[in-house]
Amino acid sequence: MSTDYQERGRRVSRAMRRKVEAGGFAHKAPLGYVNRRDGHGTWIEPDPKVAPLVAEAFALAASSMPLRQVLATMGSRGLRSRQGRRIGVSSLWKVLTNPVYAGCTRRGGSCVRASHGPIVEREVWERAQARLEERRRRPQRAARVPLPARSPAPQRGRRGP
Repeated sequence: MSTDYQERGRRVSRAMRRKVEAGGFAHKAPLGYVNRRDGHGTWIEPDPKVAPLVAEAFALAASSMPLRQVLATMGSRGLRSRQGRRIGVSSLWKVLTNPVYAGCTRRGGSCVRASHGPIVEREVWERAQARLEERRRRPQRAARVPLPARSPAPQRGRRGP
């Protein structure tokens, strides 16, 4: 397979590009989905055990519950990573900001309608995005203070001019 298509600094094959353009998913399935394969190709579909927990996490995030509280609630209900470990705040943030859960795939910064079934409704996903953006902490930059002009420091063992 030739790899001539550049996407985010990675080389991507033409077959993968065509699959994504057609609404397919060309990567490992995210949390809440499982990869399926048969003689006709590969696809992802919602995992019957984990998908309801992910949908509940979106509903809690859309109700403006703090992210750490959503994480604690979902951890107590059994939401775990693929390896069976507890997920962290950054992992939950990635899940909640991923448009795959609303039935889209990312392509070049835009959302393309995907062939897989969504776990959450588009309205719930958008409400969750709005709530997460409201509560997002951005680092405050210190005010730039101009440095004084640098004067040449005298060198040791040398007399001035």
